[in-house]
Amino acid sequence: SSTGGPSHLPSFRPRWNLKMLQCHRCAQWFHEACTQCLSKPLLYGDRFYIFECCVCTGGPETVCRLPLRWVDVAHLILYHLSICCKKKYFDFEREILPFASENWDSLLLGELSDTPKGERYSQLLNALTTHKDRFISGKEIKKRKGLFGLHLRVPPPAPHVPGGDADSLLISDSRAGQVWEGAAPQEGQTAAAAAPPPAGGATSKYGPAQHHGEGAAGESPHSGGGAESSQR
Repeated sequence: SSTGGPSHLPSFRPRWNLKMLQCHRCAQWFHEACTQCLSKPLLYGDRFYIFECCVCTGGPETVCRLPLRWVDVAHLILYHLSICCKKKYFDFEREILPFASENWDSLLLGELSDTPKGERYSQLLNALTTHKDRFISGKEIKKRKGLFGLHLRVPPPAPHVPGGDADSLLISDSRAGQVWEGAAPQEGQTAAAAAPPPAGGATSKYGPAQHHGEGAAGESPHSGGGAESSQR
């Protein structure tokens, strides 16, 4: 099902909190649970996709994964954890790095997928410590050195997507599921403790599955029946 613009919610919340995809062509919003093209569960705040709905394609939905930089990976993980855990700061070695390791394949990182585990540690830590415009460390607020959080709880900046040439933006690693056309969602996927919950209302220590509700604000679920024009 699709949903319209901000007017259908009591107060505007970014669609990324709702685990939704926006069609690149018609700008309608679609709940993760209502799509058929995703091979992995969505993370909160993950806008690194080009999605086209079945109405616009005249056939199966299509989605392609956009490339992420290390700063985007770190930002996406922190944002997802902040929504699920409802807290700001996370321990790098106890929470951030384990989440990345346990969900490495589900992150669909393309060329970054081949990064050895030891290098992942240094790359993520470097991103968190050098991009002070996005991240704040515990050391800066007189807390433990290994803690990191977002300055603002917002998703990673939307990647620039030139119009009409989605194919040229596909990540080069075929294992990352570059394009899926009407791919069936995975059933019964076992989520790691820190993994995004699979479909079906499964729970983890990072909270219950949220398909039609906003995990952070606790808004009531909505069906999003009307297909109105949406505004970004």
